[in-house]
Amino acid sequence: MNGNRRPFQAAAQQARRLLLSRLGELTADGVFPFTALPDFSLRPRSNALNGDISVNLAFVCSCVFGMAPQRIADLIVSGLCLDGTFFSRAAAESGYLNLSFSQEWYNDTLLSVLTEKERYGNADTSTERIWMEYAPSACPDALKLIRGGLWMDCLASLLEWSGKQVTSSLLPGQNDGHLLRTTLASYGVEYHEILPSDCVCDAAHYHSLLTQRGFSQAISVRSTQRNAQWIDVTEDLDRLSLTRNRLRIFPALPLDENPGAIFAEDIRIAALLEDAHTTCPLPALKDNPGHEIRYAHARIRSILSALAQERLVPPVVDAGQLSLLSHPQERSLIELLAFFPETVVSAASACEPGRIARFALEMSTQTQRCYTACPVRGVPADLAGARVALYTASGRVLGNSMRILRIGRMPSYDI
Repeated sequence: MNGNRRPFQAAAQQARRLLLSRLGELTADGVFPFTALPDFSLRPRSNALNGDISVNLAFVCSCVFGMAPQRIADLIVSGLCLDGTFFSRAAAESGYLNLSFSQEWYNDTLLSVLTEKERYGNADTSTERIWMEYAPSACPDALKLIRGGLWMDCLASLLEWSGKQVTSSLLPGQNDGHLLRTTLASYGVEYHEILPSDCVCDAAHYHSLLTQRGFSQAISVRSTQRNAQWIDVTEDLDRLSLTRNRLRIFPALPLDENPGAIFAEDIRIAALLEDAHTTCPLPALKDNPGHEIRYAHARIRSILSALAQERLVPPVVDAGQLSLLSHPQERSLIELLAFFPETVVSAASACEPGRIARFALEMSTQTQRCYTACPVRGVPADLAGARVALYTASGRVLGNSMRILRIGRMPSYDI
């Protein structure tokens, strides 16, 4: 059994090969006509009772084959061999093909996290270079300046985690450059370059970055208020034959935007408040989930530490023990572990570090819910060992999420 660094992607790729192979068999038997196949999608299902992956292959082939989707799905499922795969069952429902994960996939996913450890969900470093600049306009509100800097720092960390080489820069503009840099540094935000205050972010500036300095993409985090420096450069970039998607401009988020949403920078603020970083006043944001994330991580560490000291659990876990994890809460937690690499990829592509914050909150909630339903103490030793492995993996993924957001551990916590 070999771990995959992207378990859901590995399962989806295997499902695609299985279904295409079965389509080839049916075509060779004359059931389906020889024709080019349209593309189809594989998506996770929210209701695992009817399968874990839903495939729309029968629907997209309906017009091409001249058959009803349900008929196509029934024919594919009828002879689909799942032996030795990541799937235990295939079913045709309302024209969709639904595949259920096998125990081997759950074991493989858990093994991936346990073997990769801090590397799980972390892509190999590529040659792609990203330029990032934080360019706030003059603002008397220190919290807004700090939030913008923290958001960009979370995004830079996310892009680095996804394999990009990031160069971050600060353009003070009308702000006091030394004071702004010192203030942000006190909250863990550092920059590779400090641009001159009179630097103009025009087409020539980005042309130099993208051509002469060799950056593949430039990301600018700007103030929400335009001033003389904020020049609309998209038309000029077109004139210079530079595609617009190589320059992405994001406004620094206002404090009251989308109330109730979970922002990556707010998670950082909660951690800073708890660690008594008081260089600049940071008000406690209402219902900030940052404490819950750090609390869950600290609780996992404390539980595992106590179990290790008591020596109640066997230190070695094999595939047979992992197969004992059959409770719905245990399987839901393993599925969430499997989606961490996919969350990193999608969040980096969309430049949305808030997705990692939401994942970390869901991870902390699911872990505590699972531990309540599936305790380690008071169960057979083999099952206890498997559950320790599960909570160890959960703690590592939660820790990796915190590393992306650059949140430190709680100083101490005793159960």
